[in-house]
Amino acid sequence: MIWDLLDCGEVTLRCCKRGRRAVRPNPLRRRRPCLNQKRRSICHTDRRVISGPSPTRRTRSAPIKGERRRNAIREAYDTNRVSVLDEYYSTPVLHEQDRRALGLIHPSFMGGEYLPNRQETGFEIARINIDSTTSDVTSIYAKAGKHKIYYRGVDEYNGDTLNEKRTHSSRQPLTLNQLVEFFLGAWSLKDVLDGNDLNLEEVHNFTHPSSEFYPQFSAAIRARIDSWYPAKDTDEEQDDG
Repeated sequence: MIWDLLDCGEVTLRCCKRGRRAVRPNPLRRRRPCLNQKRRSICHTDRRVISGPSPTRRTRSAPIKGERRRNAIREAYDTNRVSVLDEYYSTPVLHEQDRRALGLIHPSFMGGEYLPNRQETGFEIARINIDSTTSDVTSIYAKAGKHKIYYRGVDEYNGDTLNEKRTHSSRQPLTLNQLVEFFLGAWSLKDVLDGNDLNLEEVHNFTHPSSEFYPQFSAAIRARIDSWYPAKDTDEEQDDG
């Protein structure tokens, strides 16, 4: 199994033929450009291609565990201010003393910093950050095996917030719908939201889905949230009238 990172902003997972050695190419190696620019901006639910931002921004921001630091990297690339970034923001995993220092500034700065470390051949494909006191992050990690792709849900509490079905494998990359189903099965976002007694607008402000590889992941999660709450909000508006 290899990860093939294209310059057109897409990642494709392919199985190596039996007998061939698995090779992980240089992620920045030049490839032929994507000829269909319109398809690049749309993540179809039945496609086996994971699309996303430019390879440079993705390869720099995706490994970073901390939500605040990751957002700083994204903003720097989006505003062409990459040169002002220091080593602290671009370090994927902070030392324990640095994590504690962040927590002393504000507990929300710890968000994502306590996710488990990924293996060398794996990376994060999606995450959901919530506006809890410590800005908790739950993620899906993917790892390329010889003939399959292995996924696991992870949190910042040694798996205490996860359900039993937190691992998955497939021969092809998950489609967007499959990713959403696996994520919400491994971690019950709805239970978290119901436990905070929020209305629909507050729920959306509380929840921050993101993915460097599935551009429509956030929209898909928000659509699922809308499907959970419409009847409740409609009844409340009728009662107010």
